[in-house]
Amino acid sequence: MPAPAAETTEAPARNGEPTATERNPGTPLDESWVRASRVNPSATQRRAATLPTRRSIKKEWQAAWLLRAVSCIDLTTLKGDDTPSNVRRLCAKARQPVRPDLLAAMGFGDDNRERDLTVGAVCVYHRRVPDALDALEGSGIPVAAVSTGFPAGLSPFETRLDEIERSAAAGADEIDVVVTREHVLRENWQLLYDEVRRMREACGDAHMKTILATGELGPLWHTLQASKVCMMAGADFIKTSTGMEAVNATLENGLVMTRAIREYHERTGHVVGFKPAGGIRSAKEALGWLILIKEELGDDWLTSARFRFGASSLLADIERQLSHHVTGRYAARVLPATWSCQQHYDLAGAIGRMFGCRTPARAPTCCIQPFLCSMNREEALHKHISDMCAVEQHICDAVVRQRDDDRLKNNVEANQVVIEIERVLKNHLDALNDLAESYDQQVQSTAKEALGKVLGVAAGLYDRARGKPPLSRDMRDNYVALSLAAMAYTQFHTFGLAVGEDRIADLASEHLKEITPLLVEISKVLPDITAGEITEDADFPTDGSIARQATANTQAAWAPSVTGGAGEGTVSPTSETEPSAATT
Repeated sequence: MPAPAAETTEAPARNGEPTATERNPGTPLDESWVRASRVNPSATQRRAATLPTRRSIKKEWQAAWLLRAVSCIDLTTLKGDDTPSNVRRLCAKARQPVRPDLLAAMGFGDDNRERDLTVGAVCVYHRRVPDALDALEGSGIPVAAVSTGFPAGLSPFETRLDEIERSAAAGADEIDVVVTREHVLRENWQLLYDEVRRMREACGDAHMKTILATGELGPLWHTLQASKVCMMAGADFIKTSTGMEAVNATLENGLVMTRAIREYHERTGHVVGFKPAGGIRSAKEALGWLILIKEELGDDWLTSARFRFGASSLLADIERQLSHHVTGRYAARVLPATWSCQQHYDLAGAIGRMFGCRTPARAPTCCIQPFLCSMNREEALHKHISDMCAVEQHICDAVVRQRDDDRLKNNVEANQVVIEIERVLKNHLDALNDLAESYDQQVQSTAKEALGKVLGVAAGLYDRARGKPPLSRDMRDNYVALSLAAMAYTQFHTFGLAVGEDRIADLASEHLKEITPLLVEISKVLPDITAGEITEDADFPTDGSIARQATANTQAAWAPSVTGGAGEGTVSPTSETEPSAATT
């Protein structure tokens, strides 16, 4: 299949970068060049291991590199429950990824040129492309759409081509496509070339980023060979991963792919960009990737036109490091004022052991409640709303995944409780986001890291620690996590009263009332689940009929404290005393 002539597309100027982005027209397939590819795995691993240490980047230089990293982020949301409001919030963050006061303190834009700092692109599913385009209108920020049966890429080929054409017709500036891994594993380079070439044609004027899913390709030379074939087929970017493989972006694969780009450029003169994606969460990791690009491809590739990070949580850590550079301290965390950093760390360790998770190697640096720290009133409001969203989102994400468990589906009562938990939490998140918008604020991210806060540590560990424990443990964890949310709402309500914000106080009170009945319902079904598991798993005689008695006894034990004196053995979810679920 002949390759078209070189193309150049115009894009709005951003961050002082060139306004023209050269397309890769591709070349005819040269299988001899592909099959001649060789990789020394041990040498590649050694080189990748030493790359981050080759340059010591400190102080203002580190801040400058991190600002460059921000401009190269594809800010991404690829969740099944994405909504227009989620995408609008993400796009607001894309327009203003770093707080203006931090940028001003670092002198960003002092040269009087138009240098608004934005991310490289916003990446969403096809259905959310119109929402992203509306939210980013006039910003010059490209909208990228994942396509072709993302992330597996196993839908019928014509269906995948139709997805690309629909996204391009909807206005997507970039299309992230996934290749058929089987072609690589079988080393059928002609099929891979033809597939990517057809995808390139379907993209039209939209730039195509080709995802190799390197974690599923086997040996490193497959990554090198697949990179070459995709570039010859016309890929404008080659991308490591979907972010959903067991192994995502690694410096070893990055080293192989960037050398393929360099070799292709030397061979043809065509420019191809590079995008690592998946698992890049810290500013330190971002610096390692920037060093890789500078060492292997040079400064010309250190722009958003030729290099991107695929990330959803990286930006939060970069902004945190920039805040530390400007202020000398990390951003305030929500912690009770009477607790020391070591006490919070010890509690985090206890929670981590309970959920089977590892905790940080040292105690985090922290400070007291935001409204007692060096924050103005607006910042304190924003911080509290964002943190409450983080706690609820972590719990909601885990509960949604729990719904897929066949054991839960087979227990009608427990399944109904979990469905109700999910409904309540999603309603809470919508209300919190509406509250943020009423203050003309944008929640930084509803998936924002909550680690380092007492409530956030527990919720975050809960979100990530879901394996295949007994159903009784799942329900117990639901109880613990919701109790933590109730504690958070108690603080949130108190904060609202303290600063004279009735909307916050009332919302927190209403949400607390809705969480308390969920705790009651969990406590009702837990004895029956536990009794059944004991009867099924024990190697000694047991009495599974005691579930009803256990339920009555446990309800009677704590009902008075929850209901403020309700009748023995009964629980009143509608009690007017507004109990704190934490006391249970």
